[in-house]
Amino acid sequence: MSQIKNDFTINFLNSLQAFIYVSDIETCEILFMNDSMKKEFGLTEEAVGKICFNVFKGSKGKNCDFCYTEKGCGDSFTPCTWDEFNTYANKYYRNTDSFMEWVDGKTAHIRESYDVTAEYKNKSDLDEVKKIAQNYDRAKEDFFERMSKNFNLPINTIIGLTKIASSSYDLSKIQNCLKKISDEAKKLSQITTNVFDMAKIETNGFALIKEPFSIENLLISIANNISPKCSEKSQVFQIKMDMGMPAYFIGDEMRIAQVLNNFLSNAVKFTPDGGKIQLEVNQISLLNNTSTIEFLVSDTGYGISKNLLLNIASLFEEGDPAQIGKYKGLGLGLPISKSIVGKMGGELRVYSNEVIGSTFCFSIKLEVFESRFFERKLSPGINIKNLNVLLIDNSIENCEYFRKIMRGFKVECDTTTTYLGVVDKLEESNENNKPYNIVFIEKDANDMDSLSIAKLINVKFQNTAVVILKTKDSDVENFLDSGFVKFITKPIFPSSLLDMINEIISIPNKGQSLYVARNYNFSHKHILLVEDVDINQEIIAKALKDTKVGMSYAENGLIALEMFKQEPEKYDLILMDIHMPEMDGYETARAIRAIDNPKSRDIPIIALTANVFQEDIEKCLESGMDSHIPKPVELDVLFEKLLEFMPITRPHDNDMKISDFIDVEEALKRVRGNEKVYKALLGNFMKNNKFDMLKNELFKNDFEKAFKIAHSIKGAAANLSLIAIYQIVNIIEHEILDGRNTANSVKEAEEVFDNTMRCIEAYLLS
Repeated sequence: MSQIKNDFTINFLNSLQAFIYVSDIETCEILFMNDSMKKEFGLTEEAVGKICFNVFKGSKGKNCDFCYTEKGCGDSFTPCTWDEFNTYANKYYRNTDSFMEWVDGKTAHIRESYDVTAEYKNKSDLDEVKKIAQNYDRAKEDFFERMSKNFNLPINTIIGLTKIASSSYDLSKIQNCLKKISDEAKKLSQITTNVFDMAKIETNGFALIKEPFSIENLLISIANNISPKCSEKSQVFQIKMDMGMPAYFIGDEMRIAQVLNNFLSNAVKFTPDGGKIQLEVNQISLLNNTSTIEFLVSDTGYGISKNLLLNIASLFEEGDPAQIGKYKGLGLGLPISKSIVGKMGGELRVYSNEVIGSTFCFSIKLEVFESRFFERKLSPGINIKNLNVLLIDNSIENCEYFRKIMRGFKVECDTTTTYLGVVDKLEESNENNKPYNIVFIEKDANDMDSLSIAKLINVKFQNTAVVILKTKDSDVENFLDSGFVKFITKPIFPSSLLDMINEIISIPNKGQSLYVARNYNFSHKHILLVEDVDINQEIIAKALKDTKVGMSYAENGLIALEMFKQEPEKYDLILMDIHMPEMDGYETARAIRAIDNPKSRDIPIIALTANVFQEDIEKCLESGMDSHIPKPVELDVLFEKLLEFMPITRPHDNDMKISDFIDVEEALKRVRGNEKVYKALLGNFMKNNKFDMLKNELFKNDFEKAFKIAHSIKGAAANLSLIAIYQIVNIIEHEILDGRNTANSVKEAEEVFDNTMRCIEAYLLS
């Protein structure tokens, strides 16, 4: 019976994965060791019968690391569990000591052990993670403290300036306060944007948008944002783009711009006054319609130490503590940029030297939208062989980049870094029958006053146009006073140079007839011309003068947008230039279409652009424009577009009888024969023509508003004896009341209003 019991016990213990041995409590002789124990310590059956501390190589005299007697388990028959590190196995074990009845009723000590080294390793890792988390939490707390200060500072400033402005009667003081309030509000807006982006990054909640975009337009937008900041610190800002790269890519234009603006804003911030900042864009490779594009932003500012470079893009870290007080910020720009670049499959790289400055760069792969490269061409009719251009710029680097652009246009180009010898150069070119058509002058060239050399060229070489390369608006005041009106804002782009050459070379000679005006009458129409070049405004205005069309002018998109918002019903068509300061044509068109007004959706917008590639035309259409007219403007094309989008325009009808539309005799009775007053009332009626408003409300099925407008028109027509308008609007009014379809009556009304307006104009001129 005892043998059966013993065999069962031994077989059971051998089946366990726990490490088990049994020893005599008196002699410490090993009585049994299971297979798992032997395997763990590399022992054999020969260990049975030996003293335990000899078998386990104990190092503490008689007792070894496994000895239960050292642990003081108390009552011998109560199991005791404890963890220990075994010096021989170099592992952590969880041991349970107890006593059991062994063979022939002998009481023996039994040890059950498990390897728990992994638990201790996890605990160690957990401690490390906990330490990292604690450091992260501390950094986060510091960040939120900075965020609180950065939020409160502009808010308190805005509140304070508002109180000052509201309590002051000094206009200049109020304007100064408003400017500062605007600046602080922009800072607050940027902080808010960064915080939201940070939250998206932490939760992995932001996604990339893949849309076609123009790399040059992206850089132009960035230049418009950064150039004014550089000008304030008298910093040189340059952009260089690889002329061999495709024109359009598919990617997230907004996020790429965000990264570049972050890099450039930091460069402006940490570069001293008079320093240099450069953005360079190069194509590294083009394979299977995928282009690898590298963006580099370099500066001559305060470099970054090696220690700070290690954590420069860590979330919540602001950077050099010595700079924190001088350059306030949340320190989120670089971490956000790093995350965006990583999301695009790229990697942010930083190279810095505490003496010469820093370079931030990244490379990303972009799908080419259309395998069309920069093949910008001059306008038809311009003879490239006879075109000769000269640049005067004191920077050798700028001259080389200018030549590279001109080579892309296949235009012959010379450059010089000094004014000395320029006059001789011009005279020599004339003698060789290769005169310079255009001289580009860098405003900051240092050998001689740029205004003096511009005047000299203008007087001595009348067939040579002078173009000033300016960095800010204040640069051009003296030139404007001297009659120079041709400028290009730096940094220069291929499109701006091309537009300028096309404009200058395509200008007709003085005295040449611009256009023999056709016998079309647009007197009841009004066009908004959005164009920043005076000569282009003049050409179009003269071409349309005989049509008697009303004209308004805006020199940039911002002004045009405000003008349209103020009087949307005034305009019948918008001619929109593309490349303009403040807001370009694409942005302006989108902004107009976004206005909550029926007229903003319907008014024809026609682009004026030197870029006539299919993708340029498509971009015009995508931005909300209806068509385009190539630059330089061909007047036949201009008239075709006007007739297409103002179809009710027709030739003069000299046989039309005013009496069919206006009862002048009856109307004069109402104003006691005062014709001057009556003509003034007619002029006011033309100016405030509400017929388009009536059509818009009918189109929206807002019959209540339509009825009120119709009733107002009918009343005015009755008072002025505009008999044809009164009759047709009276019909429309009743159709609205009866719930009938007004489409046919509205169509008839268009012709009635058109003819009546022409009759009013004829009467006013009589």
